[in-house]
Amino acid sequence: MKNRNKWLFAGQILLLFVFFGFAILYPWTTVTSIVVVFAILTLIQGMFALIDGLIGLGIYPGALWTLIYGLVSVILGFMVMLNPDTSIVSLMYIFGAWILVSGILQVIEGIFVRKTYKGETALIINGLLSVLLSLVIFIFPSSTAIGFMWFAAIYLVLWIVFAIVQQERIHITTSDKE
Repeated sequence: MKNRNKWLFAGQILLLFVFFGFAILYPWTTVTSIVVVFAILTLIQGMFALIDGLIGLGIYPGALWTLIYGLVSVILGFMVMLNPDTSIVSLMYIFGAWILVSGILQVIEGIFVRKTYKGETALIINGLLSVLLSLVIFIFPSSTAIGFMWFAAIYLVLWIVFAIVQQERIHITTSDKE
């Protein structure tokens, strides 16, 4: 590995550790910051879609849909920017609803396939655990968002460790060939 690549890799690791520190010490601020960044990206993407849709009106048939998509993106981006905390809680409720519906459907599927499928109990238990998780999300949406942030932070640390190990293996392998 070239020396400059080591510095780039070290810089990436440093940035990830900084993110990890913020995620552990200030989880709500970190979640809010990520949501604001996505809101900004949604705004930018929406503005480009609006321009593309306006330019394309009368030229290609999908321009109206591009224009509508851009308008919805801009509106959504502004709504999230104005109140990111509410947006986070709203997303947790949507996530909770999705997990609830998935869990109920898994339980129903487990009941219907019990005569033809071995392991239906695992499917039913998985469905019940999903329902339980959705209830926790509905009762504690803010705490669940913080928990997800901590989980992401821990995941990043593990990713960093494996990236370092992989980088060292690549370095050892390439130096053996030279």
